[in-house]
Amino acid sequence: MYNEFIAPNWHVILIHYPIALLTLGVLIELFSFFWRRSGFRAAGRWMLLLGTMLAVPAVLSGMYALNDVVQMGIPEADRPMTWYAKVAASGLSDRSWHMLIVHLREMILSTGIALVAVVVWLACSDRWRKRLHIPLLIAMLISVGLLFCGAWHSGEAVYRHAVGVESTFQPPVAKNAAYFLPPLQAHLLLAGLMVAVALIAVGLSIRAAVTYGTPTQPAGDDSLEAYAERSGTDMSMAFTGRPQSPGAMEAAAQPPTRVPSARFWLLAFVLGLLTAGAGVWFLAIDSNTWEFQQLREIIHALPRRTGHVITGVGIVVLTLILTILARWAPRKKLLLSIFVVLLLAGVTLQLWFGTLLLFDGPQGPLTGFSKDEVATLSTPIPTTLPATTTATTNP
Repeated sequence: MYNEFIAPNWHVILIHYPIALLTLGVLIELFSFFWRRSGFRAAGRWMLLLGTMLAVPAVLSGMYALNDVVQMGIPEADRPMTWYAKVAASGLSDRSWHMLIVHLREMILSTGIALVAVVVWLACSDRWRKRLHIPLLIAMLISVGLLFCGAWHSGEAVYRHAVGVESTFQPPVAKNAAYFLPPLQAHLLLAGLMVAVALIAVGLSIRAAVTYGTPTQPAGDDSLEAYAERSGTDMSMAFTGRPQSPGAMEAAAQPPTRVPSARFWLLAFVLGLLTAGAGVWFLAIDSNTWEFQQLREIIHALPRRTGHVITGVGIVVLTLILTILARWAPRKKLLLSIFVVLLLAGVTLQLWFGTLLLFDGPQGPLTGFSKDEVATLSTPIPTTLPATTTATTNP
């Protein structure tokens, strides 16, 4: 925790981007009737897109921060521990624990709602975007509301209950590459970005499949203001770059707009490679070896690491396959659907393996957290908020 350039972790930086972008984006969309013929509305929708993308790595960094906070009071000699042992030995009060868990739950739910709303919007045709505009706007309002609630709980935990606060300063031991760029946090950041970009690519691929070959109907006005209005109502047109000059635009129906799903799949593939590289870097530092054979034996010796590596490689390969399909076979709906389902299943499984590795360590079953150490601990694990604590503590 102390031997890093940014202390205690990157979560304190990453959380501000989704809060700011999602809040401003929802406000712009909510009052969009003031600027229907302005590019300001398109800017607001870009804020929603970028805010949702950045919310995913913010949540993953929050999981890292939770694990970091729980083991702050545990001596280095007693680590690593299983998750239940960490919680029992952490010394956190029931109220502090309640604030942290509620904060994490609200942020995960907020991010999930925003992801569903953005992916559905990107996947819909123009007709369905108009039909679903109000429901999706309500979903984004709920997401931002949960975001505010989660931010309040984290502020209460830190500033009222002093969670994650140390009274003593420990200078860094060494200033190497891992000091400026901690490999595990880099791995989580890149993994979050990769998942977000892949989900956006899923939405764009669905839109490309359902709208392929459909000509874009011209607007009654081909001025730049009319282009701004069209780009504000169609996210895919906002991706395409600069508008054509008014004189070059034909009055007849235009060729179908190419949805750039292949570019996002390619970006997801690159982020997947970088995520894998950061994972190897962390494993090498954690194991104190760069020998390929030794790293391979370390991975094969523990089922959780084996599953994490195999699933990660599968995800990277699937993003490459989907890049090829989106570029050269966008009309193959069945084939595209099969690989998208495989990718979503792989991402879900990978998040589960990553959660086990982060909180519970590399040893243990694949189906749940280890509980063998709980019986040896004298301090019970807080699971509910006692009535006495609720009565004596300000909300």
